[in-house]
Amino acid sequence: MRQLTDSLLAAQKKPDRLPYVEAKVYDFEQGIQRLHWTRLYEGSEPDSHHGIAFDDQGSMHRIRVSGNTLYRQKITNPGPGSDYTQWTEAAIDCEGPCAIAAYGAKVYIFYRKTDNTIRKLYSHNYGVDWTNAELSTYQNATSTAATWWGTSTKVVCFIANSVITNCELNAIVLDTSDQSKSEYPHSEPLTNGLWDIYGLGATFDTNKMCIIFAAGKSDYPYRIYALFRTELSDTYGWLAWQYFATAPEAEGLKFQYPDVHLPASPQPYEWFQMTTVEAFSGTTAYNRPLRFHAVRASEFSEMAYSEPKPFLEGVSSTYGLRLATTADYWWMERPDGVWRAPRAAGDPLDLTQDIVELNQRIPGELTIELDNHSGKFANPGEGDIAKLKKRSEVILKLGYRTSPPTWEAATAYAEGDIIVPTAGKETGFFYECTTAGTSHATTEPTWPTVLGETVVDNTVVWTCHSPNEASQAGVYWIDGWEYSSSPNHSLFTLHCLDGWGLSDRWRARTQLRWNFAWFPVLPETVWQLIKCMLCRWGICLCNLCNRSTAINSLKPEFIVNPGQPGDAAVRRLLAMASDLLDYQRYYPAIDYTVATTKEPRGPDHQYPDSSCYEYKNAPGYHRILQGEYRQAVPLSQARAVGRDASDANIIASAFDWGNLELAIDNFQPDYDPNLENVDRAQERADAILRKESLRAERGNLVVPVNCGQELYDVITVTDERCGISNKLYRVMAIQADYSRRQARYTQRLTLAAP
Repeated sequence: MRQLTDSLLAAQKKPDRLPYVEAKVYDFEQGIQRLHWTRLYEGSEPDSHHGIAFDDQGSMHRIRVSGNTLYRQKITNPGPGSDYTQWTEAAIDCEGPCAIAAYGAKVYIFYRKTDNTIRKLYSHNYGVDWTNAELSTYQNATSTAATWWGTSTKVVCFIANSVITNCELNAIVLDTSDQSKSEYPHSEPLTNGLWDIYGLGATFDTNKMCIIFAAGKSDYPYRIYALFRTELSDTYGWLAWQYFATAPEAEGLKFQYPDVHLPASPQPYEWFQMTTVEAFSGTTAYNRPLRFHAVRASEFSEMAYSEPKPFLEGVSSTYGLRLATTADYWWMERPDGVWRAPRAAGDPLDLTQDIVELNQRIPGELTIELDNHSGKFANPGEGDIAKLKKRSEVILKLGYRTSPPTWEAATAYAEGDIIVPTAGKETGFFYECTTAGTSHATTEPTWPTVLGETVVDNTVVWTCHSPNEASQAGVYWIDGWEYSSSPNHSLFTLHCLDGWGLSDRWRARTQLRWNFAWFPVLPETVWQLIKCMLCRWGICLCNLCNRSTAINSLKPEFIVNPGQPGDAAVRRLLAMASDLLDYQRYYPAIDYTVATTKEPRGPDHQYPDSSCYEYKNAPGYHRILQGEYRQAVPLSQARAVGRDASDANIIASAFDWGNLELAIDNFQPDYDPNLENVDRAQERADAILRKESLRAERGNLVVPVNCGQELYDVITVTDERCGISNKLYRVMAIQADYSRRQARYTQRLTLAAP
């Protein structure tokens, strides 16, 4: 259950509750800001190797290659009116790959010289004066990338070598303060025998370099084109290469010239953005730019990246698109084009005051009915409602008008605490502690009366808050809307998807396969496979709850065929363990909702789930408005059949002896060759029996909205009207209903065995 303040807990138990429902719309895709690109320049330069970087004065530096000539360009204060056509000849001995990086006043260009060595062309005064010198005698560079090592004096030139057997990456770390360098070549012939590398990109994150590259790989009996990720640590060690997107060579598809970028100081809604080119060599040949990102709450190394998708209409590119950021914009370029997209997310669209009715289902959809009598919602995506677009993100909060404690002097306050001013200084607003500390020993602050404004109180910072408290109840994505009217009403209704809805809309592009002996690709366990699937539609699976042994250890042979929907693949994986998937688990560390799996540990488990809340019709408790309780007959026995390494049968069974003693024989078998030993088979039989006991519906509760209730919580119910006393149930579904017209604000909880 989500943690609530004492005042909110008290408010939802009061007989005279005043509801508060909040819904805000963000122009996000699963917590990451959607980038809206504007093309600032469309020229005629030939496509070839290229790059972009910015110095600390905000000047843009670009490079490109044409024949053996390397060109550079500096644009001061780049914008829509800038001249991007002027290029300066930088070198006439360039043979292909080049890269650029900048920090402060320093700008460094790296390129392969016609004599098969690597040169550095650098300036320490914003590109006014340049020096050309040898960087390395490293040979056969086929693609390059460069990025600065944070705020240090070091810049790294990454080189891909496709000529050497099995291919190689090399990191040349250059200290710009004294021009000393060190090199760190790396290849993986035993696990990643590559036949070619088709471009790479790199960016810095905290204490490491994050790299993606495109390559061809042989995995008998297949040859594939793939996108790989790796990292270079601050001790210059390489993370093992792993590929995260593939295309079979036989289909004529391949990935090439990817890039990756992370802003130096990312906002909570910004994370790694990546591009690549999908090249098709068939009859309808094309080179189509694709964009994707690391999902929110993930680490780069986890390969939790969204599905690469087309994003620029009418644009073809062989050598890809390079990314960069300044304080205000994302930038993207190739020789004949410059694009930018604003970084600032702006304020969300607040729907709160217009909500007439609301229905939330967990798991399931969110429907919001809005008052449209003034025509406010006539033109979604425009003007004041510009953020109201298809698949925009809706964050729902459920709450009440509360009665927080009054401010006290010399008192320690934690982040999230809410208070009201003392008597005589009331403002009608609440104040939330947004920086923890201790209040002033004697003087109460002068309280602001504009929402969002702050005031410093000794070491505490208070932020002006509406006179309501609420808890984040879910994140949804707009799937459509409709208008309706009657003589006295004009309504605008939003229909929104949860994570299950997103998974249902997703389809596999190519065949995905894991854990085949001749196709060794990670992730391997069931939990890792679910994580790999969820990130395709932008959701991060986080480890926030207990997990079963089966979901952590079983490594099944698993295939997702082209065209298969994501929800079907995830349900097949969940069937292999007792764990349940929750798409709406609030993660306080990032103030956002993520997905998690939870092993439902019943009373017979060594460490059973304990009750987190109680419903009871008594003073001081959360009331029960309506209760229905039913005893159902669940499965009485389950059998799991597998095969060991010698192809001999393995049989494991799980029993509900109470039902069997009553001669109830509800039986379910399951055959899975992935069950290669007795432990895995027994885990499967136990999981089948456990899940069937949960699916046997045991009743429903209708209660005033509990703002902290979460899916799969264990609760205590006392309903003396039905003879129910201190009985444990597990919450299997939640439906919240709000109606301003009918004064309704309730939740229906679907119950099952604990």
